[in-house]
Amino acid sequence: CSSDLTRGQHLRRVTVVDSRCVSQLPQSFKGPRIGIPSIQRLLSQTPNVSHLDLRGIDIQEFVPIVDKFFASLHILTPCLRSLKVGAYFLRNWSPLWWARLPYLSEFVVGSRREDADWDDASPIALHEDVFGMLRSPAHVWAVVKVWTALSQPSFSALIFPSSPFPRVVCLTVNALGNCSLKPLEEGIQDAPKDEKKKAEKTTKKGSQQDDSAGYRGNFPSLVSLTVADVVERTDFSVELMAKMTQQAPYLKHFNVTNTLRSAPTHIEPPAAKGRRA
Repeated sequence: CSSDLTRGQHLRRVTVVDSRCVSQLPQSFKGPRIGIPSIQRLLSQTPNVSHLDLRGIDIQEFVPIVDKFFASLHILTPCLRSLKVGAYFLRNWSPLWWARLPYLSEFVVGSRREDADWDDASPIALHEDVFGMLRSPAHVWAVVKVWTALSQPSFSALIFPSSPFPRVVCLTVNALGNCSLKPLEEGIQDAPKDEKKKAEKTTKKGSQQDDSAGYRGNFPSLVSLTVADVVERTDFSVELMAKMTQQAPYLKHFNVTNTLRSAPTHIEPPAAKGRRA
């Protein structure tokens, strides 16, 4: 990362470790050790980067007070559209860093292989500013993926928000450790009473309602939802899907998957089909 890039202004994508190449490696196998200052020096030579992927690396001597990685992104990568980072970055959040990146529309934390902080595998508590970011009217969040396991308050606030995430289009969340929640019974607020009354009055008057009228749920723009690691209670995914049909009127894709931690250890190959005579 310390080498000079004479044509760095032409670079648009920076990926340290290709997640496709390491997807089958065990979780105990860590990526290259790189310090945040080295990454910042690299980005200072690539001002037009729009896609940055820092997953799969082992941060060397990460000191949040000194490094301030998130806080420096608007200076180093003003054109950033996609940011993918490891789980440890969530523990060192800088409030409102995203507000200075007007083109940012994709935010990914971890991957199927990297579903926890390598130095601390405990569930992560999201900073309150994360939810403010997802409610920003200035950003359309085409992709938001959180592959790492979350604490129950953070998971509930992300998947059962108290107020809408109006412009989140595709969402992936890890449910490990939170499947005891019952989406149909708890953790989700109904439509506000004033919104219900407004909708009822509009209906009684016989006026036509457009798509913006009435209560549209907490995910009015959500098209795709992926839930990973539904381990403790498999009915959770079914209940969540039922509830999301009320909370996300435009939902088209509901997926359930595994991270490497919860993936089956052995999958039988498909039986060979016999030849026809």
